[in-house]
Amino acid sequence: MLSAALFGIPAITGVEINPIFVKLLTRQPGFTEFNELAKLPNVTFINDEGRSWFARTTNSFDIIQMSLVDTWAATGAGAFTLSENGLYTVQALKIFLSRLSPTGIFTVSRWYSPTRVQETGRLLSLAVAALLEMGVSEPQRHIFLASEGRIGTLVVSRSPFSENDLKALLGAVAQYQYSILVSPTGNPDSEVLRNIVTAHSRSDLDRYTSSLAFDLTPPTDNRPFFFNQFPFSRPLQALKLFNEMYGAGGPGGV
Repeated sequence: MLSAALFGIPAITGVEINPIFVKLLTRQPGFTEFNELAKLPNVTFINDEGRSWFARTTNSFDIIQMSLVDTWAATGAGAFTLSENGLYTVQALKIFLSRLSPTGIFTVSRWYSPTRVQETGRLLSLAVAALLEMGVSEPQRHIFLASEGRIGTLVVSRSPFSENDLKALLGAVAQYQYSILVSPTGNPDSEVLRNIVTAHSRSDLDRYTSSLAFDLTPPTDNRPFFFNQFPFSRPLQALKLFNEMYGAGGPGGV
């Protein structure tokens, strides 16, 4: 929200599930004066669960941003690996995309590793699946994925990116020295990301993502386990991958 205010977005809505944070930012004496975000005339705070609120609202948005809304606890080695998450499913992403204006964009940031793209790959798989189910024949034309350090940011457009859109994105990449992982033009360097983003049907996408060592199939409401990429249906394979990543003593990091 601070970034949106800094860049002059005329109307900003923040949806936060934790009522304590909303109180601190809007009503807590001493803290509101320190932050003053809620005092901006174009800022609105809503205390609600994000997906539920977007499912109910009739408003449309030019930008919907979901940046690292989960902590380190929700990673492949975290405490909530096996917990359900309703934000990272095909059905949830379709809700978010349906609330965009015709040229609006949805952005989501997650942890990224150039040597292990399983979380980035699953995020991309999720976007491709949602676009395919919404009738998009060439999902790659709607997707831009870049990284900076250990963070990868996926940008999904409701409409295919225009030349002006790409010019703006490439300008930001050059200015801030980001790395491009996926763009509407050209082939990704990563074979995994390339095969995911060029899928032209759900069957092709599911067939490829289910054939990998890690489970990169797009999560759904019936199977909402985005952060669990270990193939527990293949226990020997899962154990082998676990030991390769963390050693026999268990997780020592992320």
